[in-house]
Amino acid sequence: MVEQLASSAPDEEALSRLGAGALEDLLEQHGPQLVTALEDAVRQSPELRTALTSVWYSGRDPAVLQRLTKFGLAP
Repeated sequence: MVEQLASSAPDEEALSRLGAGALEDLLEQHGPQLVTALEDAVRQSPELRTALTSVWYSGRDPAVLQRLTKFGLAP
């Protein structure tokens, strides 16, 4: 669903809001369960990658942070 929202976002501001909102919340609550699927999705979607740059991940799993910083996740 987040992929669909990213692909239909009208501009970069909307992508930033998606990243700082829904995507950030999903990662905070379910990061370890979602990280592999998100890595695959970000490889396919430049819009989702842009949204990821607005996420501030403060989750408890450093492996999630390590895996997603290569795609622009802010530590």
